[in-house]
Amino acid sequence: MTKKSRKMWKKALCLIFAFLLSINSFAAVVSDNDGSAFITKAEFDSLKNDFQSQLDSYNTNIDNKIDDAIASYLAGIDIKAKRELPSILNNAGQKFISSNSCGFVSTSKGTYKRYFINIGVCTGGAASDGNYLTQLQYLTGGINAPAWKTQNSAKYGVFYYGTSPNSGEYYVKKYMKAYPYAAVAGVMTDGRNEGTTTTFTIPNKTFTSSNADAFGAGNDTWEINVGKAYTVNVVKTYGVEDVFTSIEQDYLTGYALADATQYFVSEDDINKPGSQYWDCNNDACGYEIQSAGKGWTTLTNNNTKLRVYNHYYYSMNRLEILNEKLTGIMNENVYYYNGCPIFKTDDKDGKIKLKLHIVNSGNYPTVFQIKKDKFDNSTIPENGKTSDYKWNEVIKVDSTATGVDVSLDFDVKKKEVYWIKARPLYTPSGTVTEFTYPSIITTTKIEFEEER
Repeated sequence: MTKKSRKMWKKALCLIFAFLLSINSFAAVVSDNDGSAFITKAEFDSLKNDFQSQLDSYNTNIDNKIDDAIASYLAGIDIKAKRELPSILNNAGQKFISSNSCGFVSTSKGTYKRYFINIGVCTGGAASDGNYLTQLQYLTGGINAPAWKTQNSAKYGVFYYGTSPNSGEYYVKKYMKAYPYAAVAGVMTDGRNEGTTTTFTIPNKTFTSSNADAFGAGNDTWEINVGKAYTVNVVKTYGVEDVFTSIEQDYLTGYALADATQYFVSEDDINKPGSQYWDCNNDACGYEIQSAGKGWTTLTNNNTKLRVYNHYYYSMNRLEILNEKLTGIMNENVYYYNGCPIFKTDDKDGKIKLKLHIVNSGNYPTVFQIKKDKFDNSTIPENGKTSDYKWNEVIKVDSTATGVDVSLDFDVKKKEVYWIKARPLYTPSGTVTEFTYPSIITTTKIEFEEER
């Protein structure tokens, strides 16, 4: 504080004390020459104005600080109330197509079978007696030339392949073309053979299988009257040659899936034979007496029971195929026609500002719709709104290879999941399939503002 200021405050104090001591003389006129202990009215007014100015300045300072504190507080509330929600849609990485099969082929049990039979007794050397047996065979193929035989080569079985966590639920990762086969072989060689009856028995316990009893069709027996009885131990094999093809897993359809019965083989049962089989007969059954020069004699009493078995399968519906990735993310059953979840709100009601980015490399339009909850097995219509979008209506955009953006604002309730179902609009032809130009939809903004 300056010397002049101190002097002014001193005079002000004196004036106050004089006022208190002599209220009645307050209005007395003071001369300019009355001494330094008194101030003039002009000086008093100046002091009062200075005091008021400082007081106003202090009040203004306090008001500004209060305003700043309130603004900071309110800004903090806004930051808390507005936040970005995680994008389930981006995490899922699904592509949208327009297909009534979604890459799942039609299945069939098929009638393909391939089999091989070669059972016989062969002897060496000739004899003067024509009753000596030198050869006896049951076989597929020409005489002395056993070979595989194939029937219905183009009618192979087609099965879905995967796992089944519960009844009526299926995870399908592949489909397979199944080519069942069976074979039996056993040839015994010996010297001179005499007798009037020969019996060959095929024991059904010699199967090379995890479950030999499944082929318990009874022992197969053929009898001829040309020599001594002998038993031929044989090896009987069967199986299915499978050709696997992977199924596109990250595609969802905006079209209704075809409701059709399909056939499914579980990973756990891939080596288990089913109840479907085909009986197979040998092409040649006969014998030859070498010493008599009799030549090959065909027999007609053969009763081969070699069987070709297909896979152990389940009958299912294509609509029961689960999307394994989305089912895992959502911890609930999600099928390929349900669409894809976009986001989930938390424990507050509020508003959503949603921004979608839609890409189609073929520059084909995309139609889509958003719903609260999963979609049923229905088709998204081709016609939709092209402007003034509302979040729950069908929307149609001219999606391009670089992408277009769609912004939507709407109210949401707490703990709700919002889903999207979409499809591109083009007709597959030739090498262009439903997978050629999928529409890819991602979120670039999911801003949630709490309701106050």
